[in-house]
Amino acid sequence: MSRFIIIFITVLTTIATIASAYAEPLTPAKIEKFVSSVEELRKHESDFPKTTATIASGRTMDSLSKMIDSDGNFILYQSMVKNLSSYPEEATQLRGIIKKAGFKDEHEWAKTGDAVILAYGSTQLSAKDRKEMSDGMAEITPEMMAMMPAETQAMMKSAMAASKAMASVPPEDVEAIKPFIARLEAAN
Repeated sequence: MSRFIIIFITVLTTIATIASAYAEPLTPAKIEKFVSSVEELRKHESDFPKTTATIASGRTMDSLSKMIDSDGNFILYQSMVKNLSSYPEEATQLRGIIKKAGFKDEHEWAKTGDAVILAYGSTQLSAKDRKEMSDGMAEITPEMMAMMPAETQAMMKSAMAASKAMASVPPEDVEAIKPFIARLEAAN
């Protein structure tokens, strides 16, 4: 009986791992909704001075760890949404813009946004760039990491996770994002 339970738990764990690793692919409709919401948010940027400053400060290398979770998932927009409770007025306005764009809620918007930005980032890297980045990260040994100051170690771990996240973007997502690149760049 206990062997059956162990096998059952193992199978469930495997299924849960596979299911959590599977992300819905980006579609032109999802990308359009996200891009149009960002364009609308840009029009109201002056209404979000605190949150804009928070997001802008999150674009530095030392905050890369806030953009990548411990599992190596890119979570820039998800982190921003998580912190919205600190800005109730802005959160209400943001939710209105998100709903108007066709998203169910800010969490769906954030997950889509993270996938869009990761796919966009992948379009900016050539196959050669990806290989060089991967090779460079592979050359860093645990001994080399141990010689680095703690702050540098944290940055390197985040950079390695970002590299891994970038490499994991499905080719279909990269292709889907290409028609939207100019609009994304204009909105940024």
